[in-house]
Amino acid sequence: MSVTYQFRTKADVRTVDFDGMAISVAELKRNIRQSIDNPKHIAIVINDPKTGSTYDSDQTLIPSQTHVEVVLRRKKAKKGTQVTYKL
Repeated sequence: MSVTYQFRTKADVRTVDFDGMAISVAELKRNIRQSIDNPKHIAIVINDPKTGSTYDSDQTLIPSQTHVEVVLRRKKAKKGTQVTYKL
């Protein structure tokens, strides 16, 4: 089975194949994270384009043959991890 997804800012549609009738949001995010550059600093938000709602819980199951919208957001730096450069 599969779920298709599309980045909000891009036109191409991608597919994630999996076994079973549904995939968890956490597993879908893991598959998407493997396909992007520099994934450590990116937060992935998955939306249902039909309803506009966000899949908030990583345990939520997304049925096969579903199309979702993916939004990538930069994570804020944690306190104490800021890099200072001296010129």
